[in-house]
Amino acid sequence: MKILERADIPLILSVILSFLVGVSDIEVNYKIVISLLLLLLGVFLKSKVKEREFKTANDIIKDVKDFPEYVDIGSLKKRLPQQYHLFINAMEFLLKRIQEYEVQKIELENMIKYANVEGVDRLRKELKTASDRIKKMEEKVSHLQIIYDITSKINSIIEAEDILDFVVKMIGEKLKVEKLAVLLKNENGDLLEVKALYGFPKNLRNMKFAPTEGISGLVFSTGEYIYVPDTARDRRYLHWKGEFVEYGSFLSIPIKFGGEIMGVLNFNKSGVASFSDEEIELLKRVADQLAIAIKNSNLLKQIKSMYGKDNLTGLLNRTRMMEEVQKVISMGQNFSFVLFDIDDFRDINLKYGYSFGDKVLVEVARILKEEFRRLDVISRFGGDEFAILISGASRGKAVREMEKISELIGQLGWENQVKISISGGISEFPEECKDAREIFEFADRKLLLAKKENKGKIIA
Repeated sequence: MKILERADIPLILSVILSFLVGVSDIEVNYKIVISLLLLLLGVFLKSKVKEREFKTANDIIKDVKDFPEYVDIGSLKKRLPQQYHLFINAMEFLLKRIQEYEVQKIELENMIKYANVEGVDRLRKELKTASDRIKKMEEKVSHLQIIYDITSKINSIIEAEDILDFVVKMIGEKLKVEKLAVLLKNENGDLLEVKALYGFPKNLRNMKFAPTEGISGLVFSTGEYIYVPDTARDRRYLHWKGEFVEYGSFLSIPIKFGGEIMGVLNFNKSGVASFSDEEIELLKRVADQLAIAIKNSNLLKQIKSMYGKDNLTGLLNRTRMMEEVQKVISMGQNFSFVLFDIDDFRDINLKYGYSFGDKVLVEVARILKEEFRRLDVISRFGGDEFAILISGASRGKAVREMEKISELIGQLGWENQVKISISGGISEFPEECKDAREIFEFADRKLLLAKKENKGKIIA
C-alpha cells in the first residue's frame, strides 16, 4: 500500500478544491479556468516540496560519503520522509558491511606484519579478498545513490522530454555509459521513436523502428531485457539501420509500468562484455523509475487536456486557445486569427430546441477538424463562437479558407430545412496586430461589424 507523502498534500487539496468548484454554480468557462489553475498550483507546490526534500537528502548523502563512520541512521530517518527509508535501510546494511570489511582488512594488515614467511602469502590473499569486497560494497552504495538521485529529481520534473534528457545525461556521466538512447512508442502504439540520446549523433533522433525490428523491437514486444556482449556476433543488432555502425556491448531494457510497455532504454559500450551483472540490475531499476516518471507526466497531460477541451465538440476551449496564441506570438511566427459565430443561433435554439443547437455546433466542429491542418489551432471560444489560428496565413488567404468553410456549413442538410450561416472577423500577426490583446480585439470588432452590415459575411 502506497504511503501518502507530504509532497502529495498540496496536489490532493487542489483536486478537492477543483471538485468543489466543479459542483458549484459558477459559469462553466470560469469553472474550467479555476479548476485548471488549482490543479497547476497543486502540481507546482508539490514540485517545490520535492525540491526541498531533495536538497535535504543531498546534504545528508554528502555527509554519508564524507564521514561514513559518524552516520546516525536513526537521525537520518527522522530528517527524511517515509519514501526515502528504503534507501536508508539499504545504505545502513551496506555501511555496516563496509565497516566490517575495513576492520577485517586492518586485522589482516597487522597479522602480515608479525606473520612468518609461510603465512604471508595466505594473509595477503585474504587481504586482497577483503579489499575487493570493500570495493564492491562501495560500488553498491554509489549505485544506490545514483538510483536515489534519479528518482528524487525526475519526480519533480513535469515534462516528459525534460525527464528523458535528464536521465540520459545522468546515466552517461555517473555510470560512464558511452552511448544510450530512449525509444518510446508513438501515439498509435505501432512504432518506436527515438526521443533522447547521449553520445550518439543528433541526426538519429526521431528515427523510427517497427515493434518487430531488431533487438529493440524484440524487447518491446516481449517485455524482457536482452544483453548482447558482442554486437559483431549478433545479426539481430541493426546498427541504427546502417546509419551508425557501433561495435561492442549492447543492453536493451524495456520501460514498463505494470502491464504496459512504454518503450525501451538502450545502452552501448565499446568493449566486449562490458556490462557487469550489478550494472545490468542497476539499469533495470533506472528503467523502472523512468517508467513511473513518464506515466505521471502523461497523466498530468491528460488532466490538462481534459480541462483544456470543450466537452461537446472536443475542440480546445477559450483558455487553451489564448495560451496557443501567446505561444505562437512568443515564437515570432506569422498567423491569422479567425473569430466567427453562427448567425441567429439564439433563435435557432428557441425555435428548434437546444438539442438541435448542440447538433449544429458538433457538425460545425466536424467541418473545421476536417478542413484545417494539424498545425492550425481550432477552438470553441464560447457559446456559438469559434476561433481558429491559421499558421503562416495572411488575412487574404484566411478569408478564402473561411469562405470555403462558410459554404460547407451552408450545405449542411437538416430535417427541418433550416439554413445555417456564419459571420466572422479576421486579424493578422504581426502585419496588423502586435500582441494577443489586439489579436482578439481586432477580430472581435470585425465580427461585430459583419453582423451589423450583412450576416453571412467574413471581414478581414
